[in-house]
Amino acid sequence: MRRRVFRRWVGLVLTGALGVVGACGIDESGLEGVDASMDVTTNDTSPPPKDAASDAPFDVVIAQGCTTLDATACLDADVPDGWTLVGLATSNVTCPEGDAYAPSSYLDNLQLEAGVCTCECAASGSYNCAGTINYAWGGGCNNSGKDASFDAGPAAMCIPTNENDQHLEIFGPLPTPTPVNVTCDASTVVSAGWTANQVTTCTPSCAADYCNIPGPFSRCIISTTETTCPAPFQPSSAGPIGPAGAVVAQCNGCGCSNDAPGGCDASFYANKTNNCMMYQGLAPIDTCQDFGGGNNINSIYYQPYPPQLAGCQTSGGGGNVAFNPGITVCCLP
Repeated sequence: MRRRVFRRWVGLVLTGALGVVGACGIDESGLEGVDASMDVTTNDTSPPPKDAASDAPFDVVIAQGCTTLDATACLDADVPDGWTLVGLATSNVTCPEGDAYAPSSYLDNLQLEAGVCTCECAASGSYNCAGTINYAWGGGCNNSGKDASFDAGPAAMCIPTNENDQHLEIFGPLPTPTPVNVTCDASTVVSAGWTANQVTTCTPSCAADYCNIPGPFSRCIISTTETTCPAPFQPSSAGPIGPAGAVVAQCNGCGCSNDAPGGCDASFYANKTNNCMMYQGLAPIDTCQDFGGGNNINSIYYQPYPPQLAGCQTSGGGGNVAFNPGITVCCLP
């Protein structure tokens, strides 16, 4: 019984068993002048009947000038449908043996360029510290039963009190900061540039000595439809490969959110007149301040210190680059 070596010949269209035979000078069994001494048959050395191709797969012999390839030369298996034999070099080189191979250039090792697909966010807006502030006066301040409040605005202001007392206490906590059009805006993502290495494939013709293809070429098969390497071929470090026109690079979207702001702060200046024109001293928060006899307080100058604009937390970013479609590469070990 004959052992089939390959089923496909790159560039050879199988329109029927007899229609292909003349292309490489082989008979319809896929064997050309094979005798019993060649390592492609079993003990059955008789020629096949003329209708053998009708009830058995057509065997196309692939290499060494279209003569039958010794199964031990480099392969001992059929090449399944969907795969093409090539010699592959991981550089831009010339195919060997002149017209015996058809060259093609592809890319591999696709990588996004450094610095692309990164996210940056810019914070905008502001905070104010408007709100109600409580204060007290009189002997012992908050124990005196003399207390009131004022509405603090977003900016510095003079608050007349007309309390005419030497004591003053400002109560905390201060108002919670209020955002004013605070937002984080994600900047446009840098375009997804990419880099790649060049590879060369050489598709053998009937005149090619595929099993003896010289370095730097490896004996491989490629497919645009299959992804699992058939034995004895193994996945190549050069795959997947593809043309530049099949490269698809994209960046993921960016998102960002505002960091939590700090709290409000403020200074309170006690004044003897009701228009904040005669400064008497600072009034620390939650401290009953005694400014001394004759230094009666009638106004408070309020200076707010809203928190600075908080930063942003970025999310997203990154990206990927791939061939669509890619070409799977499997090579002999």
